[in-house]
Amino acid sequence: MATQIQPVDLLDLKTLRPTELRTAEWSRVDQWARERAFYMAGVAEAETLQEMRELVRLNATGQAGEFELLKRWEAFLDRKGYTPEPGQEGTIKDLRSLRRFNVALRTNTALLHEWAAKENDLRPGPMRAFPAWELVRLKAARVPRDWPARWVRAGGVLTDDGRMIAGKLDEVWPRLGDRSLFADALGVDYPPLAWGSGMGRRGVGARECLALGVLTKEDIEASVAYVKARPLHSPSEGLQATPRVTDRDLREDLGEKLQGLARWEGKTLVFTDPNGTRPATQAELLEMWSRPLPEKFRTEAHPEGLLQKDALKRFVEQNDRFRDAADTDRWEDLVRLHARLVNDRERDRLHRGLRLRDAEIDGFLSRIQKTGYGVRPAYPVESWTASPAAAERFAKVGRIPDGQWSVLLSIDRPERVAFKDISTLVRTLRREINLETASPLETESEWLLAAGWRFVVKDILRDAEARVIRILLSTTS
Repeated sequence: MATQIQPVDLLDLKTLRPTELRTAEWSRVDQWARERAFYMAGVAEAETLQEMRELVRLNATGQAGEFELLKRWEAFLDRKGYTPEPGQEGTIKDLRSLRRFNVALRTNTALLHEWAAKENDLRPGPMRAFPAWELVRLKAARVPRDWPARWVRAGGVLTDDGRMIAGKLDEVWPRLGDRSLFADALGVDYPPLAWGSGMGRRGVGARECLALGVLTKEDIEASVAYVKARPLHSPSEGLQATPRVTDRDLREDLGEKLQGLARWEGKTLVFTDPNGTRPATQAELLEMWSRPLPEKFRTEAHPEGLLQKDALKRFVEQNDRFRDAADTDRWEDLVRLHARLVNDRERDRLHRGLRLRDAEIDGFLSRIQKTGYGVRPAYPVESWTASPAAAERFAKVGRIPDGQWSVLLSIDRPERVAFKDISTLVRTLRREINLETASPLETESEWLLAAGWRFVVKDILRDAEARVIRILLSTTS
């Protein structure tokens, strides 16, 4: 059994962030960055943050109760000689006020527990058994909100009896915590969602989801496949700095020492996150890959230190090397590359060519009609193309050997998050790829489909004389 993530494990990931930012300003910071920061609105002293983080640790682990922790907090403020600003005595801005203490301690503790619960729930086993969550009230709120109305505004659908249930990957969860929709939101995709809401969530079993019509069997299988391949975000995804360096030579020297790790954008040094998850277009990735990383990042297996570049080259050279290798670094590197790519163009239709033996064809057609079409479980991604001719060449239409069929798949309006264009990357990297071991390269147009997505079969046309089967897929039912 996989080890359960504990709230204190996530607390250890947080670094102190002394700052004068207020709550509204913090809410505009990316959720990933906030989750890895321990902060209190308007508190710019690291010592004060360190003390509150320790109180949260004791509370989250059950080592001390709130009354005991309050007394420790008051003693700490006494030692520091803290006094609130004139006119703020007893308000939420007063660190001595009970309300401020409760908000800091309870909200941080609740967020840690729910963050840990979310990460534990987004694993294959729990996802298959309980593929949805229900938003429920755990305790009375000081200021009650109309949560069913919020649910609908966030794009959720109420069940016939008014329950708020949605799949764990449904967009309603981040929208409920979106401050642009709700002024009191916390900017996270898990409860309490808003200040003092009193809301929580419980897992909803697969049978109940099916009975209520919240999810289909295909939805559940796609969710399980997605979390199996779900890449962890990189802590460098949003990292940037503004060094106090004005001398041009010093700036250039700093940039040279960082090599492919960062680039100057005006006075700001933006870390490119070359092996991470920071979103990037193909052109930005190629620029990022144009220089190797500093020496300490390089290995014999990765002479430039560019893990995602090496994974893509290996996939193009011989994608069978990724078969049944979901626990390998290269699989994870390729998944990260797919997830971070930002398409700079769209296509109305994409195609894929296959060759199947007579003994395989009936089982293949039956399976995709029942469960939809998706990437084979043994692979993180698969190649598609915008060129019908390229798909036909790969499927050997017109020159298929005896006992085999050419299978041509097409999909209209491919969802941008599922298919990512790598045409420019492959075309540029071709001179570095071992063409003797590579699959037939389609440098004009190649798109990658991520594992975890499944598409509905809309139509099947079988030409027995030419031994060609054409299958039209759709992103919707």
